[in-house]
Amino acid sequence: MYDSPAGAAVRILKFHGVSAIAPTMAVLMNETLAEWSPPIDFIVPVPLGTVRKRTRGYNQSELLAREIHRHTGLPIEPNALRRARATQP
Repeated sequence: MYDSPAGAAVRILKFHGVSAIAPTMAVLMNETLAEWSPPIDFIVPVPLGTVRKRTRGYNQSELLAREIHRHTGLPIEPNALRRARATQP
């Protein structure tokens, strides 16, 4: 799953604490969204477990959602999902 260049970027963002890569990733995601043009009402970041968020210091999906919002103006619904249990990375 993480063998491609995009997968390596995800791994760096999620597991190596390099949150500065999120804006660059969001630019590429926005380009894909523009080409694909799916009907989108809002962006829903996937919630992180409390321990993982504390350990990592950020939720990578929230970072990406904020960057995509900044470029597209799409609203973010951060509370649309709730994590029911902790899962393995």
